[in-house]
Amino acid sequence: FPGVAVGDPRKEALEVIRDSDDPPTQARVLANLAAYYSETGDISRAITIFHQAHEIADHLDERVGKAIILGNLGYNYLMLGQYAEGQEMLEQALQAAHSIDARHHAASIRLNLGLARLLSHETQPAITLLEQSLEELQQMGDRFGMAAGHFYLGLVMEQEGDCSTAEAHFHTARDLYTQVGLPGFARDALAGLARCNLADQKTTEAIHIANQVWETLSASGAAGMEFPIRAYLTCAQIYLASGDRKTARQIVVAGRAELKERAERISDPEWRTVYISNVPEHRQLFELENLIADHSAGGKI
Repeated sequence: FPGVAVGDPRKEALEVIRDSDDPPTQARVLANLAAYYSETGDISRAITIFHQAHEIADHLDERVGKAIILGNLGYNYLMLGQYAEGQEMLEQALQAAHSIDARHHAASIRLNLGLARLLSHETQPAITLLEQSLEELQQMGDRFGMAAGHFYLGLVMEQEGDCSTAEAHFHTARDLYTQVGLPGFARDALAGLARCNLADQKTTEAIHIANQVWETLSASGAAGMEFPIRAYLTCAQIYLASGDRKTARQIVVAGRAELKERAERISDPEWRTVYISNVPEHRQLFELENLIADHSAGGKI
């Protein structure tokens, strides 16, 4: 792996992989290294290494490893905007988890598979998967999983125009994320509440929530958020709807900077382009910027 300097903790992992003649150890170290790259934003490198780890786990027929690796692969494809590939990986992960009766792994994978269906606008399959996963995660007492389940269901219902149900899910998700100490994810849910208020023409309430989200974004950025660019887009749309084009423009500029910074973490330039162009809210941010620019030039919004 180029770019790994002496003293970098990744160097030790690479040395373990090179020196070990134990395939299970190699697979585990590769999976951990891929998870590191995923967490630090290099999605393309994470996917490449997860595939390498999966080759070993598949050869060994190590099904727990396969379920975990394929689940991570699927989620990374979703974040890249490659929803069909993500869904395929997650379906394989679910099969691996079922084959060994790994109930918790299966519930978590089903959660991300519901997200994949949601992002592909397959509403009813998404709801079925998410509700089933949420029920199982509640039985297990997995509050993080429950928070994600409510958040994703909120996104589904928002997408379907059922704002009252979406709001209920977003409120629950925000509370649970806060309880488990994930303020970034809680802001994702808060942005969802803002969109619901805007859709219900509760402009005052929408602006109040957007103020909270934008205040945090402008002060400390979008670290820890699952859908950061969607949050910027949400705030910009709300301020634009209220007539505050100056603030909307500031938010779009900040969102573009955040998107550029995140894209630059992706080491493969082709996948960097895919990340920018495939994810709908990334395209919408550019479209909103052009809309504001057209208005400034004398056009109409």
